[in-house]
Amino acid sequence: ADEPTSALDATIQEEILVLLRGVRDTHGTAVIIVSHDLNAIRRVCDRTVVMYAGRIVEDGPTESVFAVPRHPYTRGLIASLPRLEDDDIVLSSIPGQVPDLARLPDGCAFAPRCPVVMPVCREQCPAASGTSHRAFCWAAEALP
Repeated sequence: ADEPTSALDATIQEEILVLLRGVRDTHGTAVIIVSHDLNAIRRVCDRTVVMYAGRIVEDGPTESVFAVPRHPYTRGLIASLPRLEDDDIVLSSIPGQVPDLARLPDGCAFAPRCPVVMPVCREQCPAASGTSHRAFCWAAEALP
C-alpha cells in the first residue's frame, strides 16, 4: 500500500489501518506499507525499513527502530515528529538539502546533512552493522 493514509481525516485513516491489520491477521499475509506517516508505520508494522536517497539506511523490528534508532537520518525523522512542549507545538527539521538522485555523492548519501559525519562517510558506503536491527552507518555502533 503506497501512502494509504495520505490526505485522509483521522477517522478514515484509522479505518484504513484497521483494515490493513485485519487483512494481514486474517489471511496470514504480509502487507508492505510505503509511507512518510511514521505514526501509521509504528501502529501497523512489525518491521520498519528506513530509506534515504533510494538506499536502505536502517531496518529492524518497528519497536526497536523507534525506541533506539541507530542511523542519524532515522533519528532526525523521529525528532521531526510534531511534539507538544508546554502549550506550544514544536517542529524540528533535518538541516541541509536532499541530494540530487542523479548525482549521489560517493559514500553515504546522508553525509552532507549528518551531524556525526566522519571522513570515511564521504568516501565509502557503509556496510550493515547489527543483525536483526541493522543500520548502514559508520557511526551506528558509537551513537548513544
